[in-house]
Amino acid sequence: MSRLLSSGHGESMKVRIRAFAKFADLFGKYGELDLPEGSTLREAIVALCDQIPERQEAMFDPSGEIRSYVIVVLNGARVGRGALSSAELKEGDELALLPPVAGG
Repeated sequence: MSRLLSSGHGESMKVRIRAFAKFADLFGKYGELDLPEGSTLREAIVALCDQIPERQEAMFDPSGEIRSYVIVVLNGARVGRGALSSAELKEGDELALLPPVAGG
């Protein structure tokens, strides 16, 4: 799942990725992203999709917003949809992607 997103300048950082259930089928269970320092959660998700239609369709609605059912967890804490574009990542952070949880 390792992808490189290069800004062409500045420093880069590594972020760990974990994906669960159907997202693990799309992205793999574990991986790592190289991103420019200061990248946001949303930018990391865009980089994960990497122009692959199946990934893009699973993560983004037709208007380009991250789908409401996608659960994003940063370092063990759930991140609300409104914070995805402002939450900056740091070296060694762990981003987890979970589909909706159902149970009984």
